[in-house]
Order: sequence, then structure tokens, then C-alpha cells
Amino acid sequence: MSDFSLKYRAAIEARLRAFVNDGDDVAGIGYYTFCYGKCEMCPKEGIRWHYILENLRSGATLIVGSECIVNYQLILSEWGYHPEHVVFPNFLRPYAGWILEKNPNAVVFNDGIVMRFRANSGAIIRANSKPAGLQHFRHAERSQTGGVERVGAVDERGRFYPMGPDVVYDYKAEHVECGSDGDDDDADPDDMTNREYDELDLAPEEGYEALSEMHDWDEDGAERED
Repeated sequence: MSDFSLKYRAAIEARLRAFVNDGDDVAGIGYYTFCYGKCEMCPKEGIRWHYILENLRSGATLIVGSECIVNYQLILSEWGYHPEHVVFPNFLRPYAGWILEKNPNAVVFNDGIVMRFRANSGAIIRANSKPAGLQHFRHAERSQTGGVERVGAVDERGRFYPMGPDVVYDYKAEHVECGSDGDDDDADPDDMTNREYDELDLAPEEGYEALSEMHDWDEDGAERED
């Protein structure tokens, strides 16, 4: 049995029972760093790293911190659920290092499974962050151009990354440092400072503006129709 407090276990088990059934594929369809948010799986507040999960059967979504990605697999394996892990696309591989160090079974990478996503993760990010706190993000996106659907990932600079089982992605070219400012090499990324984003040369408000421009949102968060 996992070493969770009774309060923590009760919170995450109640949330997971409502979110996932045995046999459901759950995909990580994006992540963002925002100071400060709240995990929707446990009572923890003040998290920086947010992962957007989608139940690919029901379409339900859940925003969770990195620690709850680690513990998702532990709980579901105790229940005897299969699959018990979260499926990430390969473009999120650089952002899963700390998770896999804590629990190598928590995440598997399979673009083919994640391609079934339907949620608008860009809208989810915008609805759950503010310009002054949004720092970095990458999320799966579907778009239509000339009647042709394009599926891939976008980031705060508007760059597009193709996604799919036949795409070769050089994830090693995008290293993300998940260490802490101190001597604790195992620090939770949710407790990190933001120095690792300095090389982006991107102010928080720029990331938010890029997110808005990519999706052409109205002020209320609804996507405009041309």
C-alpha cells in the first residue's frame, strides 16, 4: 500500500473514481507552468506545474500537479485497473523527467493513443491562468486549414510540432532542467523557482498573448467564429 495520509488518499480516490473507470485510456494532452494554481486531484494549492489529463473515453478533463501524476499510477494499480498509467505524447517527454524519476511506471509515451484527444487544451489553459502568472506551456491542438485537419502541439511562441505515430521527434534537443535552487536534486518541480525558463527570453504576459492570438479568443474565453 502507498504511504498516503488518510485525507490525501480520500481526496484523490474520490476524484479518480469520478474521472476514470477500469479500461479507460487517460492521456496527458498538455502542460503549463503558472504561479500559482490548484491541483484538481488532491487538496494541494500553490502548484506551478500543471498537467492536463483527458479521459479518452468520456472526454472528461482534469488538471493535476506532477506529484499526482506520480500517484495516479500507484492508486490505480492498487485498484487493479488496466491501464493504470497516463499516456503522454512524445512532445511532452522533456517535461516528464521528474515524474519518471519518482515513478518509472507512471507515464508511457504513445502518440497513437493520444491522437484520440478531443479537448481544447488551449482554452483550458487560458481559463485556469492569468497573464501575470502564465510562464510556459505546450499542448495538443487540432486545427482545420483548407478543410484539412492538422494535429500537433503548440507552445507559447506559436511554434507547431507535428504529432502522430509516424512522427520522429528529437525530444533530446529540448532539455528541461528540473533541479532545485538548493541541494535537493529530488525537489518537486511544483516547488521550483522559475530560473529554468530564463533562456526562453519570454515575459509571462507574452506567453499569454501568444496563447490568445493563436486561438483568437474573445474576452470571455469563447473562441471567435469568422
